[in-house]
Amino acid sequence: MDKVLEVKGLQCSYDGQPVVSEVSFHLHEGEIACLLGPSGCGKTTVLRALAGFNAVDGGEIELYGRVLSAAGVHLPPEQRRIGMVFQDYALFPHLTVAQNIAFGLKGVSRKDADTRVSELLSLVQLEGKGQRYPHELSGGQQQRVALARALAPRPDLLLMDEPFSNLDTDLRRHLAREVREILKQQGIPAVLVTHDQEEAFAFSDKVGVLAEGRLHQWDSPYNLYYSPSSPRVAAFVGKGEFIPGTVRDGLLCTDVGNVMLTCNQWQDGDEVQLFVRPHEIVPADAEGAQAQILAKEFLGTTTLYTLQLSSGRLVSSAVDSHIDLQVGDAVTVSLQPPRPVTFAAA
Repeated sequence: MDKVLEVKGLQCSYDGQPVVSEVSFHLHEGEIACLLGPSGCGKTTVLRALAGFNAVDGGEIELYGRVLSAAGVHLPPEQRRIGMVFQDYALFPHLTVAQNIAFGLKGVSRKDADTRVSELLSLVQLEGKGQRYPHELSGGQQQRVALARALAPRPDLLLMDEPFSNLDTDLRRHLAREVREILKQQGIPAVLVTHDQEEAFAFSDKVGVLAEGRLHQWDSPYNLYYSPSSPRVAAFVGKGEFIPGTVRDGLLCTDVGNVMLTCNQWQDGDEVQLFVRPHEIVPADAEGAQAQILAKEFLGTTTLYTLQLSSGRLVSSAVDSHIDLQVGDAVTVSLQPPRPVTFAAA
């Protein structure tokens, strides 16, 4: 599969202070990617560099083999064939929905522009609302208009800067699914920026975890969750905790229980950290670690228990909520990770 977007060794700074260092990734035809990280990690800086709003200090950005940014090269935004959807929608309040969508159609006849606007109104399910103004629409509808406007000139790449963050949870999930389907239907590659892990996983084919201006892993959502490349990525992607253990005869022995290792990375006697998620610590009928329930939090489909092991260690266990245990109960628990995630002891 051919690469559409290639970012190589990207470096960016503000007022002489490095913000992004040696960021490299690529995107294939029709893929949707996400830059995921906390506030201030550099993800929006990368997005603005792709759009051409920020010059780069080093590295290269190529789109369909065309160099957009490099040493001595900075193609302006209007020449990049890149669409942009902003967090605040950035619609023109004095223009109608149809006029907003048509805004990016430069050098197009009125007839062709009208045809394209009609196509996009249908695509984003806003038929019959072309003559309304942005303030007459809901937040979700305004975001659809912003998407339609970005898609109007048929961009080679779409960039989205936390586009769903102003919406309530249910609408955010619904609209994210709709937008993903539209992009896949149109075959347009896209890069989304967000700090929301669930949004990143649901929306994207590839996710890049950024922290302190560096890209720590670029992978599928599945691999990020089950095969994080570092303790930093593991801790950021989903809840969990690190439990120390010692390798003996192919087992990692911890005070929560023993786990069969599935790789030859470790040798007997190695001190190893096991990264465990709450749903991987489960009640056991017989053999296991003894613990006492200190707290419980009912979450609907699951209940999150805080347990104190006989060693004194506190761990979290997420259990199907139909299993109703009480604070103060003594329980036996065991480890059931589908794929043990281990790192060298710190």
